[in-house]
Amino acid sequence: MAHYASASDPFQASNAYLDSEYGFGQTGWELVNGFDCPAYATYLNTSYYTGETTHVHPSSICMFEYDPGYPIQRHTGASYVSVTKNIVFTVRSISTVGNYDYIFDYEFYLDGSIHVTVRASGYIESSFWATNTQSNDGFHIHDHLAGSMHDHVLNYKIDLDVAGTANSVVKTELVPITKVTFLVSEDDGKLNWDANNNVMYSVVNKDAVNPYGEYRSYKIMPATGNRNHLTVQNSTTLGKSANWATHHLYAVQRKDTEPFSAYPYNGRDPNNPVVDFAKFFDGDSLDQEDIV
Repeated sequence: MAHYASASDPFQASNAYLDSEYGFGQTGWELVNGFDCPAYATYLNTSYYTGETTHVHPSSICMFEYDPGYPIQRHTGASYVSVTKNIVFTVRSISTVGNYDYIFDYEFYLDGSIHVTVRASGYIESSFWATNTQSNDGFHIHDHLAGSMHDHVLNYKIDLDVAGTANSVVKTELVPITKVTFLVSEDDGKLNWDANNNVMYSVVNKDAVNPYGEYRSYKIMPATGNRNHLTVQNSTTLGKSANWATHHLYAVQRKDTEPFSAYPYNGRDPNNPVVDFAKFFDGDSLDQEDIV
């Protein structure tokens, strides 16, 4: 989603886009070989069904391996050097939604880690620059043109199953001793990254430990990009339609009745949306449950 702000342009001041209405899948077009993806990449077609018709977008997903330019491990000893190349397998697609192009990368590393990256390109949605108004919500980029301040926020649903579906969420703090606490219920499930990166969240299975008594887990952490949630809190434009954008991370029980945090038509009635993500947090247990 994208939420705009403007002191001088009424349209921009009340403008917010919920991109699930347009769909990232159906706006993923053919990729340009050698530019969008390496020339040696392998391509896949995508298809979707709408209006009683199946549409096919050729070569809209590419897959390739590349060397990021640094080793995955190395060590210099007294009589040897050990070093391993770092080969990354990447799955990429690009969706053009209005004026923005979103480049989605899913990178799989040899150490088992998975990195998800989204890059934005395209062109800005500008607004009128009112010369008699001192604007604090944008930049003057041409004679009568302003670039409006706005947020882009995306969310992913991740279903991590550690040695089965009975899992828990653990919070690890370095303060400077290691302090471990478990999230008890969905009432604890709205989370933000710590400013100093000294708090980690992991999905663990209490009943499955390694030979040394440590929990098997997936650690969830921010990557090298931004870590923003929605700047505008209690937005009158969005109403209840984007309650998934108020925090960095959420933990809830997996339920068949709660498959999505958003819905394509949420923007049609934002104060009474089809899916209100805030209702997912109804106090259910997060102790050895199927968690997403």
